Amino acid sequence: MENHVTHETYLDDVEQEEGYIPEDCINRIVDELSSEVKTRTNLG
Repeated sequence: MENHVTHETYLDDVEQEEGYIPEDCINRIVDELSSEVKTRTNLG
């Protein structure tokens, strides 16, 4: 018996875990952090 886990099923499982952060949230945070780092690097 093959065990096929579809991408959508996996995402549903992950979203039910406590403390799960959606990917778009992570991407937004990463963008903010990288622009902050660039700003600090330019100043320093």
